[in-house]
Amino acid sequence: MKLTKPEDKLIALAGIVAVFQRFLGEYLAGIWRNWLPMDLLWCTRWKAWSRAEKFRAPSWSWASIDGPIMRRYCRFDEGMHEALAAVVDVSVAYKDSHASSLVTGAELHIMGKLALAGPRAGCESSYYGDDFRPFEFRDVSQCPPDERKVDVKFDDSRDEEDRSTGVCLPIKRNAPSNGIHGLALRKVEGQIFRRVGLFVRWRFTTFKFERLPQTTVTII
Repeated sequence: MKLTKPEDKLIALAGIVAVFQRFLGEYLAGIWRNWLPMDLLWCTRWKAWSRAEKFRAPSWSWASIDGPIMRRYCRFDEGMHEALAAVVDVSVAYKDSHASSLVTGAELHIMGKLALAGPRAGCESSYYGDDFRPFEFRDVSQCPPDERKVDVKFDDSRDEEDRSTGVCLPIKRNAPSNGIHGLALRKVEGQIFRRVGLFVRWRFTTFKFERLPQTTVTII
């Protein structure tokens, strides 16, 4: 919906949140805690939109984006999908310490396996179409080139223009196809990252990726 002031995005939902919170539990800057980490797999619709210039929500929340989003990859069915990451802790700070006011900061601590990724050399097309960009895993060297392919859908066109290496954090695996969905991240400092998009891997038939060590990172 269109708002006069974009910064009111979460405030405008506060009344609805108050009604549903009794059934759905803790609410964190646009996402229900009970539905983490799968609800992190939202993505922008069509071409990359833009992230708010002024902080409104953490990068892992759809509320940080100005433009329509979709949740087609958030689905999780027992037997059909396998979780590849787990939320360790999450905190959201609000102005005046009230959950219906402006968000002033947030941290998501998540445990999973990080793989370096960068643009696929000499390749301009993606399996998923124009909205995605062709990338490849960089630290799974024992995998053949075809097994390193990954496609990234950026949240913000400014991040899409930055062709530097980032990391991929797998969130779930599709059991029948062995495909992977996860977050594309860029380092801020140390083990602190920000979300820049969603990545998908249609098939990943080897087990080299699973040999990477488990680590806990913070996404802001």
